[in-house]
Amino acid sequence: MTEKEMFQERFAKIMPDQRLLAIQLNGFSHSVFYDGGAKGTKIHRGEYSAYTNTAQDAQWKDLFSGYGHLSYQHNAQEIVWVMPEDR
Repeated sequence: MTEKEMFQERFAKIMPDQRLLAIQLNGFSHSVFYDGGAKGTKIHRGEYSAYTNTAQDAQWKDLFSGYGHLSYQHNAQEIVWVMPEDR
């Protein structure tokens, strides 16, 4: 299973009625961008950081499990499913 497929599978378990647009992995927090699946629906952004402890962090903990922050400092990575112009 590729990293992209793994994130897609994890996201589908957390938000089965939403469409995954992109994931951003970086040094302080990781982000997930998603929408309702139809053109023109609002884009939502969720964040997870191991350095903070908020309700929103807890929601995304399973999505980013195993992905620490240190290796992404000054080396952010994006994984894109739907490009903005294709939305």
